[in-house]
Amino acid sequence: MSVGVANEPLPVEQFPALTAIRFSRHAFVGRVPGLDVASDKAEALRRLDAIHGEVRKSIGIDKMPLATAEQVHGRDIAAIDRRPANDHCFAGCDG
Repeated sequence: MSVGVANEPLPVEQFPALTAIRFSRHAFVGRVPGLDVASDKAEALRRLDAIHGEVRKSIGIDKMPLATAEQVHGRDIAAIDRRPANDHCFAGCDG
């Protein structure tokens, strides 16, 4: 797996049930030790974007569209039933 801040391995999880979905590739990135996300949201997202890029490359999906959730800690999730044409962040969703 890729290396993140301070040469620590990135906290990435993958699950067999999701791996079994043929049209989908997935990775869940946990908290990255040493990565400051306490600043304003836009700055935190910019910092996380580089980490997410490393993870995408390490699992071979860096050229594919990326679907993410805004992570608002609410109750809504988004369902994806086909490959997105472009990167897309689902606003107001946690997963």
